[in-house]
Amino acid sequence: MQYTIKCEKCGRPGDIEKRTTTTNNYQQPTRTTTTYKKTCVACGGRVRALLD
Repeated sequence: MQYTIKCEKCGRPGDIEKRTTTTNNYQQPTRTTTTYKKTCVACGGRVRALLD
């Protein structure tokens, strides 16, 4: 079973959004998290993890 992150409406793959958050840990002051944009850029539909 394989999941792909894509738009429900048009099937476009989800766009990766890198976020940098600051932590109060002095060894690792910034943390980068990779998330997917929740809405499709092309048609505005919902981006979800859908089974192939």
